[in-house]
Amino acid sequence: MKEMVSIVIVCMNRLANLERCLPSIEKYTTIPHRIYVIAYLFSDENLEKLRLGYPYVQIIKSNEIRGFAENNNLALTKVTTPYTFVLNDDTEFTEPVLDNLLHSLEKTKDATVMSPVLYRGDGSVQFH
Repeated sequence: MKEMVSIVIVCMNRLANLERCLPSIEKYTTIPHRIYVIAYLFSDENLEKLRLGYPYVQIIKSNEIRGFAENNNLALTKVTTPYTFVLNDDTEFTEPVLDNLLHSLEKTKDATVMSPVLYRGDGSVQFH
């Protein structure tokens, strides 16, 4: 089945963040998806750990000083799926976020952008 959503994650050499983020995506996502990690200023050691630990991830190496948007654009130019989800590397899913968003998007044909409710580590809702 063709991927429905591309997940784009910029990570600035914080492998510990991805070690929580990536498994949570796989645990709670059933829709076909592709994950792009922009490995921003990664050490060779962390890059190798990322490659070995998460072979299903499309890694885009970024070794030049860039801003967040420009790093995201490195992956966004490669996306071919109908939907794209830009995600921070310190995010951890605790429910089927992407499945729920896709279901909501399909029910709301006029929507062009949709975002889930964000929660802080203490469980409170993050408003900004």
